Amino acid sequence: MLILIVVGVVVLTAAYIGVVIAANTMSHVYATALPVPQLGGQKAATARFSICTWNLGYAGLGEESDFAIDGGKMFLPPSLAAVRKNLQGIVSSLERIPADIYLFQEVANPGLLTRGVDVRSGVEQKMTGFVHSFVTDTLTRLVPPPIRVHHGTEIFSRFRIDAARLEPLPGESSAFYGVLKKSYGINIVELTDDTGAAWSLMNIHLAAFDENATARKEQMRVVFAQAKKAFALGRHVVVGGDWNLMLARTDFPNTTDPKYLFWLFDFPHEEVPADWRIIFDSETPSVRTNNQPYKQGENYTAVIDGFLVSPNVDVHSVHTTNLDFRFTDHQPVKLEVSSRKV
Repeated sequence: MLILIVVGVVVLTAAYIGVVIAANTMSHVYATALPVPQLGGQKAATARFSICTWNLGYAGLGEESDFAIDGGKMFLPPSLAAVRKNLQGIVSSLERIPADIYLFQEVANPGLLTRGVDVRSGVEQKMTGFVHSFVTDTLTRLVPPPIRVHHGTEIFSRFRIDAARLEPLPGESSAFYGVLKKSYGINIVELTDDTGAAWSLMNIHLAAFDENATARKEQMRVVFAQAKKAFALGRHVVVGGDWNLMLARTDFPNTTDPKYLFWLFDFPHEEVPADWRIIFDSETPSVRTNNQPYKQGENYTAVIDGFLVSPNVDVHSVHTTNLDFRFTDHQPVKLEVSSRKV
């Protein structure tokens, strides 16, 4: 029995340490192709449709949480009840933001950071009538349930998907003692609308704590290259997600000590390809700092979630839904688009 206890402590400790440094460890993605999601009866995309991007924060970063890497005290959500509350709030909020395509980040299988709650299944059960494509980007290896960590990005589509694939993004380092793998990639689905226009929709979640934003800017450039490649083939391209770079300079009220803003850097708009556009809502913040539990007017808030669109895409609206950061440290941003002849 003593041996079992010791082994258990070692495994838990290894997983715990791996999670703590997850934001600072990157490696190659695990695959370059995904199975094409299938659902009988699905139709081509409409000529005008909506896309929503939302970082779900593994349902562990609701208003009651802070996070140690951001300067807080917690490594885990404060309670099982908090995770369940956040998951219920996330799925209920989707009724307020109906969209045809959803680009989610930090979707979590049951594990240490979710206190065993299956966030991914909870979301998938809500999304009836959608096909979905999940890509793993954070994974503990050789660590069994219920303490393993298994997160990723997921795309949900109301429309028929023609193809799905994963394109790798650069990283900085390899696995932590072989326990935790943090990788970065572009989760891509392709579809065709009922006018015959071909679309490439890309879901991204860039690095967050790399020094001087060096890695995330390198990743951004690869995203630009992949987007331009799809555009050169005549496709209409929308890249959405968590850029982890400030898309706009804002002055939302806060009392946060500047030392907790160490991870925030401006998005380099001068590097956006000619005639392409970065689309975001500058009126409502999309992220809050995690140095303390959320209190309106105290936590620093910013706009880091948004979209890149190709020159042949018309944008009709963009809007961030203000949920007061109750269920995750990000807020959903919704875009409405259609194809344009160029």
